Amino acid sequence: MKIYFKLPYYTYWGQKLMVSGNIPELGNGDVTKALSLNFHATEDWIGEIEIDRNAAIELTYKYVLYTEQDGQYTQEWGGDRLLVLDPTKTDHFFCFDSWNAPGSLENVFLTTPFQEVLLKTEKNTEISNPTKKYTHIFKVKAPLLPKNKSLCLVGDCDALGKWSTNSPIILNRTDGNWWSTAIDLSKAKAEVHYKYGIYDPDDKRFLYFESGPDRIATIINSKKTIVQLSDGFVRIENNSWKGAGVSLPVFSIRTKKSLGVGDFADIKLFVDWAEKVGLKLIQVLPLNDTTGTYTDADVLPYAAISAFALDPLFLNLQSMGKLPDSNPLQKNLRPDKPNGIHWIWLHF
Repeated sequence: MKIYFKLPYYTYWGQKLMVSGNIPELGNGDVTKALSLNFHATEDWIGEIEIDRNAAIELTYKYVLYTEQDGQYTQEWGGDRLLVLDPTKTDHFFCFDSWNAPGSLENVFLTTPFQEVLLKTEKNTEISNPTKKYTHIFKVKAPLLPKNKSLCLVGDCDALGKWSTNSPIILNRTDGNWWSTAIDLSKAKAEVHYKYGIYDPDDKRFLYFESGPDRIATIINSKKTIVQLSDGFVRIENNSWKGAGVSLPVFSIRTKKSLGVGDFADIKLFVDWAEKVGLKLIQVLPLNDTTGTYTDADVLPYAAISAFALDPLFLNLQSMGKLPDSNPLQKNLRPDKPNGIHWIWLHF
């Protein structure tokens, strides 16, 4: 079975695109052993591998930009490119992808705070569209899709409705953040032009098309061949989300039990207050330990040595008490300071 990769990406002299994945042919996750793509046409990078398997496999992969001048490997954002391949049923699988830039605004809304809290809603209504035979898989993301709306697909061929919005192809929410559908385009004679749209499943009504030019699907008339088009993000307004929050340094949070210079234990009351007044987002500084150089530069709260090491300056030792005498860690206390606290256990 052969797998083909194609990615449009504008590069500079000394740069190249690679594909890293969880199989030996793609380096087993080691970017230094990833598959190097070849430059083709104006901005396209292409490559292929051949795998010898007797059973279905799950292939995860991502694209990597390598810059020869400094030896830097830059991976695209996310890790959700997944292929379920059955070599016994498919001879050729084409992956037509788009680079997921780490700086894309839409990626912010796919992070845990938004997915689990700020944008957490009931699952969108899904309308299945089963197809026994298919040649193309269409996939796209829509983190800012309006509530209770679905994505649909319309194009210029018979299988995609000839641009009619009366009966669009409804996409299903699958593979985490992807919306997808499988279509049989075997009767199409040339490239297919298409667009995604927004659909109201309650009213069974097409609402509007995404912005921008037509998308294009390549037609490959060959048996046991699948073309997957991973189109990145649907082109709808990405600045529609609005949220209210508060930013406050830890040392400005004061409670009756604190020492007045900021304590981590006070953050809980801060969170309770934010919830009570209807805020869903708080930002605090400083939070993590910045003791890295043992100089005056360590006061900078943005130079944390770890995302998990709490700054000891904001631990309220008095409220924590001391370890019990029966604690096995007691033997580690210095004999010259029997009442000193040398072990701190924190639970957040």
